[in-house]
Amino acid sequence: MKKKLTLDEQINHLESKNIRFSKVSQADAKTYLENNNNYFKLRSYRTNFLKYQYGENKGKYENLEFAYLVDLAIVDTRLRMIILEMALNIEHFSKVKLLSIISKLEDEDGYTIVREYINQLTEKNKNRLEEEFCRNKRSVYCNALINKYEQRLPVWVFVEIISFGSFLSFYRFCAEKLSSDDLLDDYYLMMTVKDIRNAAAHNNCILNDLISNNSMHKPNYKMMQHVNKDNNISKQTRKNKFKNERIRQLCTLIYSHQKIVSSTGVKKHINENLNEFFDRVYRDFDYKFSNTLKTSFDFLINIVDIFSKQV
Repeated sequence: MKKKLTLDEQINHLESKNIRFSKVSQADAKTYLENNNNYFKLRSYRTNFLKYQYGENKGKYENLEFAYLVDLAIVDTRLRMIILEMALNIEHFSKVKLLSIISKLEDEDGYTIVREYINQLTEKNKNRLEEEFCRNKRSVYCNALINKYEQRLPVWVFVEIISFGSFLSFYRFCAEKLSSDDLLDDYYLMMTVKDIRNAAAHNNCILNDLISNNSMHKPNYKMMQHVNKDNNISKQTRKNKFKNERIRQLCTLIYSHQKIVSSTGVKKHINENLNEFFDRVYRDFDYKFSNTLKTSFDFLINIVDIFSKQV
């Protein structure tokens, strides 16, 4: 079990790893750690920097300033806010899209499809859905809807009172019922969106491990078709960057927003936010001191440009 470190011990530990304080003094660093961020979270960004492999400094960081960690924490916070906004947009417009499709079905009254979905659930999943309803009955935002429609739920109410995870389950059911490849593609995209949305909502760091080859899934095929059309990203760069799960999820989120959101104004707003974000990334540092960060940021800038033009 690791001991709890005092502020002085935290600074000493960082210094022992060759993390320098030439751009931010140790006194200012202690103030920052006491008032702005916690030590454990801040030091997680160090994984983007290389360590000496040989010599007396083996295991210590080659070129890492405390100021770089602070800057990454700031831009990561901004990124999480954008991720949440994008995820909410995707959730909203996917509901609009699904309801529009269902409303055009001649043999569907809006109640039958909900009943069919619930009837085909396993007992475990039915109980889980019932637990959602019970929780939401206590919510000032949902209780009136549930009390009014619980005995006979129309689809336009159902999608508003269930969690995003349950909505995705229902979305897949509809995709398969309607034999819609497009909706099924949306479903798989949104499963990834849910992962990064949950991370952002729980204030998890997004940019703290861009070096690992830890991708758990292949990139979406149609997304890659768009990426492969662009000559600004080499085949090797595409291959390397999509090996990282965080980058794959970020790219999937950006692509999903362009594909699923139907409002030109909303898409333009998010593209402006993303461009402003990357301007902020490079405002104080060029990040050439970390090849992982520099190449990752440049890759994501290209991804934003590609999807804003092609999708």
